[in-house]
Amino acid sequence: MTLLTTGPIENNVNSENNTRLTQQVTVKIANDSGQIASTVLIEGYYMNEKEFNMYAIC
Repeated sequence: MTLLTTGPIENNVNSENNTRLTQQVTVKIANDSGQIASTVLIEGYYMNEKEFNMYAIC
């Protein structure tokens, strides 16, 4: 089983207009086996000060 992870992706507030740009990550998953099924779990978190909060699970 392969586990891939990243650290926090920097997404600072724009000081000129007080907005935060969207960050996007693309994941490509391929199962080349015609006989063995696979399961994929993708979780998304946002960081609030020093705490991680889950906001998406697919």
